[in-house]
Amino acid sequence: MKTFGIAIAAAALIGAGSASAATLTFTGLSGEGGRFRNAPFYEAGFRVGNAPSSYGTGGANQALYLLSDGADFPREVMITNEAGRLFSVFSFDLAQGPQYGIISGGESWGPYTPAKFNNVRLTGFLNGQVVSTVYLASWVEPGTNSYPRTFTAIDLGNAFRDIDAFEIAAITPWNSPGADGITCIDFPCSTFHIDNVQLAPVPLPAAGLLLVGGLAAIAALRRRRT
Repeated sequence: MKTFGIAIAAAALIGAGSASAATLTFTGLSGEGGRFRNAPFYEAGFRVGNAPSSYGTGGANQALYLLSDGADFPREVMITNEAGRLFSVFSFDLAQGPQYGIISGGESWGPYTPAKFNNVRLTGFLNGQVVSTVYLASWVEPGTNSYPRTFTAIDLGNAFRDIDAFEIAAITPWNSPGADGITCIDFPCSTFHIDNVQLAPVPLPAAGLLLVGGLAAIAALRRRRT
C-alpha cells in the first residue's frame, strides 16, 4: 500500500508538470454594440486586459480589434496567465486592415503616395521588463479594403518564450521604427484584427516538482501509518 501511495504521488507529479497548449479564439466577445467594452476577457486560463469587441471582422468569427489612434477602441491589450505562471506565445492569426500612412509629395497634403509601415507591435515582458519586441505590418493595398477579413497565420518562433505578459499594440508611424517621413492622411492611422493566439504555460521547474512529489509521498505514507 505504501508503494501505491507513492505511485499516486508520482502520477500527480507528472500531471503537475505538464503544460497544455491553449488557443485564444475570443469567443464571447461582443459585437459592434460592445465597442466601448472596457473589461478583462478570460479564456483558457488566460486574461486579456481591457479586451475590445469583435467589431469590424465582417464575418462570423470573433477577434480582437485594435486601432492605432483617433477612435474608441483600445490601442493595445495585455495577455497574462490567470495563475500567474510564465507562458510562451507561439503564433496568432492577423487580419489586415486599412493603413492611412502616406508620404507627402509637397508642402501640403498632396500629392501623396500610400506608404507601408510597421503598425503592429508585439512585446514580451518578464518581471516588468521588456524582453522581446517584434514589429509587423498589416498592409492592404489601396482599394482592397474588403470584408470579410482574410486572416494570415503569423509564426513567432522563439521570440516570446518564458514570459509573464504579452502585449499586442496598434501604433502610428511616429512610434514605428523606420517610418521616418511617413504621416497619416486619416484617423485611425491603421487597424487590424487578432485571432487564434496559440500559447501555453511553461512547465513547473523540475526541482519544484520533485519537492512537491516528495511531500505528497511522505503525506501518503503518514496517512497509511495512522
